[in-house]
Amino acid sequence: MNRRIYYMAGMFTLLLFFGNSIYMPASIFINENSEMLEQNSVITAKELYDAFKKDADAAANKYSNKIMTVKGFVVYTGPDVYALPSVELSENKGGKSRILCVLPFSDYFKLRKVSKGDEVFIKGEIRGFYEKGDQVLLKQCEILE
Repeated sequence: MNRRIYYMAGMFTLLLFFGNSIYMPASIFINENSEMLEQNSVITAKELYDAFKKDADAAANKYSNKIMTVKGFVVYTGPDVYALPSVELSENKGGKSRILCVLPFSDYFKLRKVSKGDEVFIKGEIRGFYEKGDQVLLKQCEILE
């Protein structure tokens, strides 16, 4: 009986220790040049949008699949076209939507924390530029307090 407990405790410890690193994409830690990426860097909505608008390919190489925090003003909260909770950001209050931040489906209630016009920080994975919507897309976002 004691062997079974020790065995289960050992397996549980191994899963806790190695489980977190198994599913983390390598692109979070190392870019093509094997340099450490500055994860969770803060960038303004204007800086991010302007980078993609100026040269989408260069910005995609620099930012795509990178987790960053975007600072901006809320212009919309609610479902996106796929009914997922989302927050759209602009560089100023009442400005045009420049950044689309999509949250996990389970985070609908967290949208109550923000209102139109609020300045917020949202952390998410940059997925690229959506030309039809004229927005930069962030997925798996989290509203920071």
